[in-house]
Amino acid sequence: MTLAFLLRYHYRTGKPAALSMVEKTLQKMAQGGMYDLLGGGFHRYSTDKRWLVPHFEKMLYDNALLSRIYLEAFQVTGHKEYSTIAREVLNYVLRDMTAPSGGFYSAEDADSEGEEGTFYVWTPEEVEKILGKKEGGIFNSFYDISSEGNFGKGQSILHHWIYEASFAEDREIPLPQLREILLYGKNKLFQARAKRIRPHRDYKILTAWNGMMIGSLAYAAEVLHEPRYSLAAEKAARFVLQHLVTKEGLLRRFRKGEARFPGYLDDYAFWVQGLIELYQATFNPEWITQALALNQEMVDRFYDPKGGGFFFARKGDQTLIVRRKEFHDSAKPSGNAIAVLNLLRLAEFTGRKDLREMAATTLQGMTTALAESSAAYPQSLTALEFLLASPMEIAVVGPSRQAETGALIKAIRKPFVPNKVIALTETGKEEITSLLPFLQGKVPLQGKPAVYICRNYTCRRPLTDPAAVAAALARPPPSDRKRR
Repeated sequence: MTLAFLLRYHYRTGKPAALSMVEKTLQKMAQGGMYDLLGGGFHRYSTDKRWLVPHFEKMLYDNALLSRIYLEAFQVTGHKEYSTIAREVLNYVLRDMTAPSGGFYSAEDADSEGEEGTFYVWTPEEVEKILGKKEGGIFNSFYDISSEGNFGKGQSILHHWIYEASFAEDREIPLPQLREILLYGKNKLFQARAKRIRPHRDYKILTAWNGMMIGSLAYAAEVLHEPRYSLAAEKAARFVLQHLVTKEGLLRRFRKGEARFPGYLDDYAFWVQGLIELYQATFNPEWITQALALNQEMVDRFYDPKGGGFFFARKGDQTLIVRRKEFHDSAKPSGNAIAVLNLLRLAEFTGRKDLREMAATTLQGMTTALAESSAAYPQSLTALEFLLASPMEIAVVGPSRQAETGALIKAIRKPFVPNKVIALTETGKEEITSLLPFLQGKVPLQGKPAVYICRNYTCRRPLTDPAAVAAALARPPPSDRKRR
């Protein structure tokens, strides 16, 4: 959450230190130890100051949050290494954490065969047996797999301790050849590791965490232009709709064919967030319709009309002694912060001032906390950025399957523009305009698909050229950023 806020702060101010902090952190996290270099996905946290030895448990929510921040860093910098990590994380989730029915499992344990990390660590002899003496030796040296071991008992955790170019120069190996050896080695070790006894998987499907993962997959489909991610997100969303959305309200978890427990604020907030992102990835009106309906249910059940903010438990919940409001972020973002951001995004989509006022009232109630302990509330600061930024409403007009429309959408999605909403309308399917009023009156330009970029529902002239769209969305120069 802190990294996401820093990217938005950098977008607004242009200050390089904020981006530098994000990049340094993301690069070091991806160099191994905390990151599974063979199979993708992040372990829960590091246990040492070197960020080498992790607690090997993998959590769905960590990988949902981290895949998104790597995608945003890719948008900001254009550095392919960030999109590669995001792909690897999401591919891990789709391969190892997805139920046949589409929902996402909660976690993988740290232990296998009675010990932590056994599934993930290697000895030099194991590697050389798989890759051969020469290439195995190169692989071992590059990834710090030694007879002493960096984990204990002569076992090692793979990690990058040196840059590829420096290693290649030192060993007098052509860089392309080194990269080929490392890629081949990672693939072969991954195949060998698949034959080991896996850590136990937690098969619970939790509404809140699935909402996070749906949102991240949808965002990946937007940024990377890979429909398989939105297809997976839609399949998971349909699972939640079928099993966890009921007439009595949202349920919290599904396990062994049984859905149970009334949903709390975070279930509603993260599920609505996932639906909003899924709409922007697919432009299927079903998803924004569901988001609006579930958001209204969340307001009715959890919002405090007297003091602002959202309670953690719904009205009439007898299971808790105290009905609290929680605002600080922990390992996951605050349900209040996500709920506020949902209100603000849906207010831009619909023009509903009441949603915006609820969000503003909640943030105003946090003024002292944000000023005195801002590090505890980065997700709320991200919501505040959105509130104060005069967000863009971007309308795309044209056949969704037409190449020209696709090129315009691609131009919108390429840059990092955090404070915006995007919607699409096409001839013959204008029903969406009654739901999203800012689409009303938007028509193609001289028969061509067009993009309308608006602020406060005041629009620039429509654009039909992807290059012009990209220029219009380019990050403003520092002088303009100051005036905002």
